[in-house]
Amino acid sequence: MDENPDTPPDARYKGLLPANYRPKDFRRGLLAFKSPDGLHWSPMSDKSILADGAFDSQNLAFWDALHGHYRAYWRYFTKGGYDRKEVWNPQGHRAIRTATSKDFLNWPDQHDLYYFDSPSEQLYTNQVKPYHRAPHLLISFPTRYVERGHNDGPDHEARASTGPQRTRHWSPSLRALPELEHRLSRAKGSERYGRALTEGLLMASRDGVRFKRWNEGFLRPGIERKGTWNYGHQVIGWQRNRHTKCFNACHPVVVQQVGHAKVHHLANQFVAV
Repeated sequence: MDENPDTPPDARYKGLLPANYRPKDFRRGLLAFKSPDGLHWSPMSDKSILADGAFDSQNLAFWDALHGHYRAYWRYFTKGGYDRKEVWNPQGHRAIRTATSKDFLNWPDQHDLYYFDSPSEQLYTNQVKPYHRAPHLLISFPTRYVERGHNDGPDHEARASTGPQRTRHWSPSLRALPELEHRLSRAKGSERYGRALTEGLLMASRDGVRFKRWNEGFLRPGIERKGTWNYGHQVIGWQRNRHTKCFNACHPVVVQQVGHAKVHHLANQFVAV
């Protein structure tokens, strides 16, 4: 729901939709939609509102009440390759870009996120949102993407399908992870589907551009068991829900959906998963 107090009734809900420019054109843009009830939607413009990005992940926008503008976050690649008309071949690291807008249609002020003391890493989703107890702080639970078990170089992505001629060179530690047969099957579609891992991180910002990122996994893959330590594991949800159970004399609790688990927030602490 749009929390802008001046939003008209027919635009109480707003959303972003990625779309190719036209059939067989791999370039993408973000379209803006509005709705009075969250069920019936209509476009806000006949053209894309954002065009410089990959937009192949979760694209978020929300009203920043503290600064009186909308803020959007989306994915791009540090070395481009996602803006070619006839081929999708992004290069470099997955990264996050942001912009602000007064009307949800014009986004002139665009910036790549900056991290004070963290290296460039593959960040899949961003999940940025004002912290409900201190809205001057933005918290984020991005997903870190890591390819492992190969000797192709730190920035190599094995997008091609593969078979035993490649997978037999996977490292012993990768082959020892759960469900090897399932990994090998996934690699037939794209090798990275079999050898990539993901985990949830935590980062925070006061201005929406410069972030403190804690490099240790916030929600790690955990105990090795079926359905874990794979590509797409540990993707933290964006929404928060009020929880009805009592924790510590029934102080208010907020729940963050985390795949099949929930992180319970008590006061200003993360207390249980």
